[in-house]
Formats: sequence, C-alpha cells, structure tokens
Amino acid sequence: MGLPLDLALRELYFNVNGGYISMEKLYRDAIEEGVEGVTRKNVKEWLQTQQTYIVHKPIRKHFKTQRTDVDGLAQQIQMDLVDMQAYSHANKGNKWILTVIEILSRYAFAVPAYRKGAKDMAVLDDHNIHHFSTRLTGKKAAIVERFNRTLKTRMWKYFTERGFTEKKKKWIDVLPDFVNSYNHSKHRTIGMKPADVNEHNKDEVWTKIYGYPLSHFPKPKFKVGDKVHAIPKQGTFDKGYTQNFKDEVYEVTEVFRGDPNMYKLINPDDDDDKDALGRYYEHELSLDLS
Repeated sequence: MGLPLDLALRELYFNVNGGYISMEKLYRDAIEEGVEGVTRKNVKEWLQTQQTYIVHKPIRKHFKTQRTDVDGLAQQIQMDLVDMQAYSHANKGNKWILTVIEILSRYAFAVPAYRKGAKDMAVLDDHNIHHFSTRLTGKKAAIVERFNRTLKTRMWKYFTERGFTEKKKKWIDVLPDFVNSYNHSKHRTIGMKPADVNEHNKDEVWTKIYGYPLSHFPKPKFKVGDKVHAIPKQGTFDKGYTQNFKDEVYEVTEVFRGDPNMYKLINPDDDDDKDALGRYYEHELSLDLS
C-alpha cells in the first residue's frame, strides 16, 4: 500500500467495506495488501490504542476463576445467609442462619439471625474484616454454599428422624452441634479435619487442594500502573455486538497472585470511585495503550 504502518492499518480497520474486523483478520488483510513491516505483535499493539476496538473487544463469559487467593489462614472468608423463615416460630423468631467459612481450612461458623439488614450483618466492620467481591461477574461464593448444603442436609435428616412437622423444625438448639461436628470431621477436599489446619500445615493443605505448591502461579498479564478498560456490571452489555467494555480508563493498583490472577483497579479521575471497584479477572479487563 505504500503507507506508514499506522495509516495502513487505519485504512483497513476503519473501512466499512470489510473493516472493523478481528486482530487476526486485520493482520492477514495487511499481509495481502503488502503493508510493510506488519507483524501480529504490532497489529495487536496498534489495536490496543484504538478506543473502538478496546471497548468492543470480545469477552469470555465462561472462564477459569480463582478458587482462592489466600496464602495463609484467616485471610479470606465467604459468608452467606440460609433462609429459615418458614420455621421462625419454632426458633425464637430467628429467620436466618448466618454462615461463615474460612477459605483455606474450610473451618465454618454459623449463628442464628433475626433479620438480614445491613445493621444486623455488620459483623465485617465490627471485626475489622476488609471484604471484596467479584461483583461484575455474578460468581457465587461456592465454598460457603457447599457448606450450607452440607449443613441443611444434616439438619433435614435430623428433622426426619425426630418426626418434626414442617412448622416445628427446631434447629436453633442443635446448630452448634452440627457445626462442631462438621469442623471435627475429616473434610474430603483438604484431607483432614478443618479444626486441625494450622500455620504449620497450611502449605500441605494448599497442595492437597490444588495439586501444586502455594507459590506456583501463572505470570500476571497486567502490572501495577497499567491502564485498562473493564467489563460493565453484569447484564449491561450482553448482546455480543454491543460495546463490551466501559469507556472509562482505570488504573491497576494491585495484583493478587492466584490461578488465575486478579487485579484491583481505581478510577484515577474520580476520587469517589477509588475504593469501590472490587477485584477483576484478566478476562474482565482490556489493556489501553492510547
């Protein structure tokens, strides 16, 4: 074509007669047109400077997520509420069970709860626990949900054996016993009792769960200081042909090593948004080199 690389790629990509194409097709078209010096690497780098490509970059809806990113005990927990409203009359008015599980050891706690309002669930702030969520992906707290299923299965077997009617399922008195039994029973995933996990054997537990040492994680795709676009809140752009990434440019402020890695972002132009972005997976981000 005889044009500088930037102009040649621009002519090909923004041409309505065959343009707005994928990175690989743009590269092949550039080769066919005889663009000098073109490589897959510089085509990729050029596209990462183009806002149109960045925000419409295809996203993967199903990808590997972090099973955990902790490297020690009591660093991350999952919490959930078990709905027991139908049995509140038999349980001193308690309508919920607040369940908590420590990620690495699988050690669990469970307490009755009257309500599920913010004031009643302030246990995180009361105990200076800083929490996060992968709020953009809709991923669930799978470990605590599995514990909930185990707890309720044991409860319902107990109800059946005692012949409790639907309205008289009294669980409040036996809840501590079920939780204690769980914590002192061998857990199939970790190969030991949750109550037996400690700082001395935590590496052994990690290897048992994931099959490799605690320190073996894939190399991060992004680094602190990188400018990126993020996918919007789940359900906002989900047509496939509409914009997949938000226009806002965020900055990576922290890398959380894991399998896969996760990243903390801030909006450098918005002081109110700096602590409200949660953590993002690599597939939820698109690098911006503009």
